[in-house]
Amino acid sequence: MKFIVSCFALSVLWLQGMAQSITVSVKVDAATVGYRVNDDFVGFSLEQKTLTTDGGGGSTLGNFYVASATALTRFRNILTNISPSSIIRVGGNTSDQMSWTASARGSSTDVNKLFTSDIDKLFGFLPTVGNGWKSIYTINFAKDSANYAGNAVVEAASEASYVYSTYGGLVKSISIGNEPMAYVVNNYRNPYNPTLYVANYLPVFDAIKSANSAIPVSGGDIGRRTEYNTWNGGYLQKMNNVPSTSPFRPIDSFNIHAYPFRADELTGTPEQSIDALLSSLSPNSTFQTHLSYLAMLAASYSAPLRLSETNTIAGGTVATVSNSFATAIWALDYLYTLANYKAEGANFHSGGNSASYAPIYRVSTANGVYAIGAIYYGLLAFTDGARNQRMLTVTPPNSATNPRASYYATTSDDGKTVKITIINKDFTNGINAGVSVPGININTASYQVLRPQTNMYDVATATYYANAQVATDGSFTKGTAVPLAVTNATGFSVPVAPMTAVVVTLTTDAPPLYTVKTGSWTDASIWSQNRLPTALDVVVLKHTVSIPASAVVQARRVVYNAANQLQQGRGAQLKLGL
Repeated sequence: MKFIVSCFALSVLWLQGMAQSITVSVKVDAATVGYRVNDDFVGFSLEQKTLTTDGGGGSTLGNFYVASATALTRFRNILTNISPSSIIRVGGNTSDQMSWTASARGSSTDVNKLFTSDIDKLFGFLPTVGNGWKSIYTINFAKDSANYAGNAVVEAASEASYVYSTYGGLVKSISIGNEPMAYVVNNYRNPYNPTLYVANYLPVFDAIKSANSAIPVSGGDIGRRTEYNTWNGGYLQKMNNVPSTSPFRPIDSFNIHAYPFRADELTGTPEQSIDALLSSLSPNSTFQTHLSYLAMLAASYSAPLRLSETNTIAGGTVATVSNSFATAIWALDYLYTLANYKAEGANFHSGGNSASYAPIYRVSTANGVYAIGAIYYGLLAFTDGARNQRMLTVTPPNSATNPRASYYATTSDDGKTVKITIINKDFTNGINAGVSVPGININTASYQVLRPQTNMYDVATATYYANAQVATDGSFTKGTAVPLAVTNATGFSVPVAPMTAVVVTLTTDAPPLYTVKTGSWTDASIWSQNRLPTALDVVVLKHTVSIPASAVVQARRVVYNAANQLQQGRGAQLKLGL
């Protein structure tokens, strides 16, 4: 089927100008399926003090999750644009500043005291968002038993028990503390080191589990890049009992805080700062090295890796950088990078009332409007290209210069939809990408663009994905995709202007072959089309299937609906992707 491309979307012609266009050849391996990006991969992180203030800071009592009906409708839509079910983490620095009281607030106006009724407002809001939105809830771990008048361990167990016993279905996990490597700097504990951290952590973990063994506990939450190694290794060894020297204490997720830069590390011009931010995801960069180490560590201890707090720049605002369109490009690239590292997901952080780098924040107090930052559009583009899809291998995966770009691809579980994301991080060079996807028959091809209105310094009000913006009520509806001409049913070409990204959607005309009953692979009657699979078929196993001894069978890819559905006889072979 042939389509005519209309001058690469008039909306981005402004960027092409006199820019040089570099031809790039990209090849997608659609037969080798990788990591699956689930619904909860992209989430959000907010300060714990959003439970006691409207904006996560200050001294006026309120609650971020309470507002007018109109405002809350906008907030819900902003969340569900990203996913019908994901995670809001409450934590941050303020989580280690809150004292717990196991009763309703009553007349108290102290925003540093946390009551059951404050927590109720968060968990009362979550079910109204949609089925499956949960919270990672952080409890105070900074209380020093030598100086604290109460019993910190007992209080932690009490708080965790209240949250889980009351709202268990809405709890992803209970996280213990926030960035303990900074406790000395924050004047919480001194001295403090990884050994003391683990020694303090274990009694809290054990007390929570003693109160209710079903409570899922997560932890780590180390945020200083230079100390990932010294703080995380000993923690995971102890929790996952490697070597076998203590009780096994499995964690729900290995939580990490990650920012490529602190504000004081970006001291050049805005262009230089954006250049550094985009280059932070280049191969062999310092940030990539840290991410690679964390992924290795998580895999070594079989601990799901979650970036429970992450964003662009920690510790403050870099004017015209941290809230610019460039952060949307960075976030899109970053999320795919995390998916390639098989992370469980990432929660993008906001103080609650700050536009400095926040994907979501409140612009005023009582009944205030929930606003978005430019980075939010990068999250939209990622979920369009990857949510509930499986990662594919792309060659090349990236190029550092001429052009500076990243290339990613995903496929649906049934293989009927393939999506290719091309991120042009080059300031001046456009890309003309020739993409081939051997082994599939493309029926239709079209693309959407992540772009600014004017330049990379644009803020949210001038940022677009799919030629659309978030509406007043928070909803988001994509504009009409741009059609592409298909070459020989396996390829296409797409232009990508400087500092933009495209998400290409391919549909194939070959439906998957699936089982209709339990039986032998070599019995045609168990297959939906009453024939045996060939090397071109994506097969879906909905039943238990056996391959007879010494039989050689084939398929392009196998999708399993449950575990242990394929049984192989002695000497049997299943050849994939031929």
